[in-house]
Amino acid sequence: MKFLKFVLWSIVSLALLAGGIAAAIWYFVFSPAINITENQQLTLKRTDNLQSLTEKLTETCGLKYPRIFYLIAERMNVEKNLRAGKFEITPNMNNKELAVLFRKGGTFTTNIVIRGSWDLRNIPTVLGNNLEPDPDSFKGVLDNSAYLSKFGFNNKTVAAMFIPNTYNMYWFSTTDEVLSRFYKEYQHFWNKERSAKADSLGLTPLQVSILASILDKETNQVSEMPRIAGVYLNRLNKGWKLQADPTVKYALDSMTMTRIYIEHTLIESPYNTYFIAGLPPAPICIPSVQAIDAVLNREQHDLMYFCAKPDFSGFHVFAKTLDEHNRNANLYHRFLNKLDREKAGAKK
Repeated sequence: MKFLKFVLWSIVSLALLAGGIAAAIWYFVFSPAINITENQQLTLKRTDNLQSLTEKLTETCGLKYPRIFYLIAERMNVEKNLRAGKFEITPNMNNKELAVLFRKGGTFTTNIVIRGSWDLRNIPTVLGNNLEPDPDSFKGVLDNSAYLSKFGFNNKTVAAMFIPNTYNMYWFSTTDEVLSRFYKEYQHFWNKERSAKADSLGLTPLQVSILASILDKETNQVSEMPRIAGVYLNRLNKGWKLQADPTVKYALDSMTMTRIYIEHTLIESPYNTYFIAGLPPAPICIPSVQAIDAVLNREQHDLMYFCAKPDFSGFHVFAKTLDEHNRNANLYHRFLNKLDREKAGAKK
């Protein structure tokens, strides 16, 4: 009888032990394993492994039992299937859900938005903040004219290679893969039709982009761009200097200047079109598609001058003769002088 009691007690004890182990396993596998109250993004690089993943989860998501997660993930072959990407971690995820998430992979693509009129210096930051390589990595390749020569650009003219659009890219793309993608899109953009139009103007695609970049900084009124392009092309065809104010601002590295004075136009720079003849050597910003197409479809006329309207509308008045232009310019300058006086009076 004692022996039977011993056997029964042993069975009960084992059952309780097994039940306790099962409960513990269930708890560690299926109960919430992280301590966050809202969705959290976690980024993995190609160099990450299961150990670094566990550390990142602990640091960014408050992983409760790092060793338990590591063992579960190891059992589920997570490290073998671990890939770079961005992962969305949600509150109350358990260890099994986390392991499954990282085993199947996260978000592998991201949208890169390139906008016209941007400074080329914006590009490394935009790319580095949205892709695995950091901004310094992109700055390094965009400063490297020897590398960029394989695309037919240098560290200044490469601004023309970035056609404004939204690009869906693999997050873990290398700098070379990213630049190659932009070059492919550049070649696609400059199709036979656009190339033929540029040729008919006696311009290369790069020269069209340079002139388009000046248009972007000259006006924010897209409807006026073909007319202004026509003025600039008339000047080029007559051998005149462009005398475009945005190029002076670029030469001075002060694109926010509101007024250009004579002393500003005297600066010796290959970008100052009051100083040089013809076009600058490179775009002064990322040219917009609208500005590029405005050059290619420029308005044909005999206008040679334009001046901003004295109403802050962003529109311009155009003239054929210098006398007519001077009258327009005087009206605009009087308008600016009046504003300056009003500002000075307001400060007293």
